[in-house]
Amino acid sequence: TNENKVEDIKIKFKNLRSSDSGCKYGLMFIGTTSGSVWGIEKPGKVVANRIRDLARSALLYVDELIENGENREFKRLFVTPLSDYDMIIHLDPYQCTRYYQNIFVDAQYLSHDKKKILSLKVDTIDESNDNVMRDRVEKEGKMIAMVGFDPVEYYLGELRKLYSDIALFFHDKHGGTVIGVVWVPINFTPKPWKVSTEINNILVSKIENYKNQKDGYDNQNIILNTKAITLEMERLGEELVIGVEISK
Repeated sequence: TNENKVEDIKIKFKNLRSSDSGCKYGLMFIGTTSGSVWGIEKPGKVVANRIRDLARSALLYVDELIENGENREFKRLFVTPLSDYDMIIHLDPYQCTRYYQNIFVDAQYLSHDKKKILSLKVDTIDESNDNVMRDRVEKEGKMIAMVGFDPVEYYLGELRKLYSDIALFFHDKHGGTVIGVVWVPINFTPKPWKVSTEINNILVSKIENYKNQKDGYDNQNIILNTKAITLEMERLGEELVIGVEISK
């Protein structure tokens, strides 16, 4: 019966929590007739808490809109506030191939500007005669179909591959033109330098905020060098990134 299925789901949920009290896995649980667990590894605690907070705020906002009869403002529910991010990477809408899906799309970025089109052109490459093939495509001015071509996703993939230990990256894949960055706080706790240190760091003695602190920090300790890493991210997204805004 349905009651038995619901009871089974509750039991599976309790077993999941008892076996993982720290909620490292399966933070979000969807109960179905098969008792499916959604998100074995993702989302993490930070994202799960953010989803919960957004859901609460959205519900209050919807109730307010309904009471006031302002149905036209529902679109604002899908616009993410940027104030909570440590850094915002601004992308060129012309290079965002899914920009047409943006909820507040600007028509000027959908125009077929020849210069912008050429910047997105994918040349047919003939290894035996590369230059001739490129020249022919340029002269003919033809666009070659770019099925699945999404430079923003490729860029995000690189960022997450290189910096997933020190930062979280957020992006609306449906036409978004910004990437929100949140630094992982643990990287701002001074620690001794090690040979195995891979990420760009800086000596505590070089940071103004730490110079005069007397809480046991050694001047030879290191912390995350956000300025240098920000420049790395910007360089990695050359021609796609049009600016970086430091919020905090």
